[in-house]
Amino acid sequence: MVNVGETPRSWSGAPFRYIAGHVALDLVNTVDWTAAGLVEDRLNSYERLVEWSVGAKLVSARTGERLCAHAARRMTAAARALRDARALRHAIRRLVLARLGHEAADPSLTADAALASLSRMAQAAAMHHQLAVVRRPGAKRSAPAIDWVWTGLDDAEPPLDLIVWMAAHAAAALVSSSSVDRWGVCPGATCGWLFMDTTRNGQRRWCEMATCGTRAKDRRRRGPLRARPTPGGKETDR
Repeated sequence: MVNVGETPRSWSGAPFRYIAGHVALDLVNTVDWTAAGLVEDRLNSYERLVEWSVGAKLVSARTGERLCAHAARRMTAAARALRDARALRHAIRRLVLARLGHEAADPSLTADAALASLSRMAQAAAMHHQLAVVRRPGAKRSAPAIDWVWTGLDDAEPPLDLIVWMAAHAAAALVSSSSVDRWGVCPGATCGWLFMDTTRNGQRRWCEMATCGTRAKDRRRRGPLRARPTPGGKETDR
């Protein structure tokens, strides 16, 4: 059972990992979900949220720079957007666990409350997602295309909620899809990360074999009395 408190037990400047196979699940994996609470939370500032979004290819590096500059001028709004991103992260995980049948895994947030939270965020995102004529790089001037675009994406001061809108839109598509049989939860005792199993045989078990998978093998080889986790919860850094 994961104990999710309002304040993480520890923060981390560790690099983000994009191993989930879906951007919404990669957002969930920006913190470690342990029985003791949230550990090694990598979303410790709005700038880190932007860094994550650039790595997840939600926004370009140039847009990321503009978001950070805008956040520096509107710190209260940036802090609110960061709180919303963390709330979205929690809602996504809760809904995934619910669809996988892990109803008691997170008593701090009901599935109904998580669904309502994601629904509100996705509806807010939809108000800023519109069809528009776009010019593709290298395309002939006489052949414009029509595509979905995010309002304010190319502005000098992009909306500080832009990343939350994009992630909520992706999350809503995920939880309403029929891909649930490909979702998984890493069984690592101090992990709790989610992933999309895209392997041909559908046998993926770990977030990463090089981290949680290897540690589990080492524990079996050494025996339980010799496994020595660090004070932060992880036996080794990712």
